[in-house]
Amino acid sequence: MIDLQQNSTNVANDDDTDSEGQSEKEYYTSSDNDNLEDSKLLGDWVTEVKFQSAKIQGAQRFGADGSYKSIMINTYEDGSSEKIEEEGTYVDHGTYFEFHTNQGDYDQRYRIQNGSMMLEFVDLNTWFQFERVQ
Repeated sequence: MIDLQQNSTNVANDDDTDSEGQSEKEYYTSSDNDNLEDSKLLGDWVTEVKFQSAKIQGAQRFGADGSYKSIMINTYEDGSSEKIEEEGTYVDHGTYFEFHTNQGDYDQRYRIQNGSMMLEFVDLNTWFQFERVQ
């Protein structure tokens, strides 16, 4: 199981530039799944953010064999929580992932910024910052 007890990170704005005005096209991206063994994306990534009225803890694991696993725990102000577990495969297209999981098939944009992975959550209209597990 992926450990969710990591340091807190921030939510990024849904904006194509960073604080220095750098275009998202200038961020590191991996090229494709043919080079997964050399990818800087492999391994475990975690986030813990406060978004609107919820605390969101998340962990994602990207395997060299194209395997993918994710756990997201959302805790709400009333004390209730939900746990979303996802498992399947991914294809890295350089600026977005193509996922095929038990939660369905979908694409998700990403970028690497200062060693962090920024993942877009379209349904929330925001990007979350994930940190690599050391």
